[in-house]
Amino acid sequence: MTPFHAAAMRALDVLCKERRYLTSDDLLDALGDTQPDDRNQIGRVWQSAKQRRLVRPTGSVVPSRRAAARGRMIQVWQSNTRRDFEGDQSLDDFIRERTGAEETTQGSLL
Repeated sequence: MTPFHAAAMRALDVLCKERRYLTSDDLLDALGDTQPDDRNQIGRVWQSAKQRRLVRPTGSVVPSRRAAARGRMIQVWQSNTRRDFEGDQSLDDFIRERTGAEETTQGSLL
């Protein structure tokens, strides 16, 4: 495991306890100055997290907020460790917040 991978998994552990839904943008923001040497490392982190059952894919995507990604669509992941609390954001609300779309249906922009 690379130093980046280890740092990313620690950050993801924390994020998954704090948030119901998250993206690679959230993970990179949480890592601050610790960034991957190549963008394939991010995919490996998500696959490790999925194998550990830390997260699961929602099947929804949103445009990345990072300038370097140039609006590329990125996966929305759901935390398996975050317990549902009253007031937690729904998936549609998360997508609406990230895209500015008026309506969504499980991630499909209308």
